[in-house]
Amino acid sequence: MPKTLVLGLGNPIVSDDGVGIYAAREIFKIIKVNEDVVVKEASIAGFDLIDLLSGYERVIIIDAIKTGKMPPGYIFELTPEDMATTVRLAYIHEIDLPMALELGKKLNIPMPEEVIILAVEVEDMSTFSEELTSKVGEALPLVVKMALNICRDNPINKWFQK
Repeated sequence: MPKTLVLGLGNPIVSDDGVGIYAAREIFKIIKVNEDVVVKEASIAGFDLIDLLSGYERVIIIDAIKTGKMPPGYIFELTPEDMATTVRLAYIHEIDLPMALELGKKLNIPMPEEVIILAVEVEDMSTFSEELTSKVGEALPLVVKMALNICRDNPINKWFQK
């Protein structure tokens, strides 16, 4: 199994929420099929993340975030520990990323040792559209480059070194 998963999350028909999906598609065009890195896209969260993340040593997640603290297009590099958790779940049957990782480990499911989150500050997460807003669209090539650079920094990923 490949050692690194690049996972684009979001909804490609809800404007900026699709930024993770669009980034994954661009990365796949470059990486294609590879023995060290696999690229996936998903529109899920919660318990389903356990299945997606299991078996990889490292995961790079690309997703939208709306903090209102930075301008649209700003890219945060985060870890699961940076993600705020609450004592109550928003939905009784859903869990957040840190909880999914912890639950997977407690269930003896092989979970990644390293999780890097590239979160793009977004402007519009409510309009039905297959297009990103201009600032988020301008950030797309940069988040793709950041993910590829993270993959390249891993010595097992000789595919990128030409």
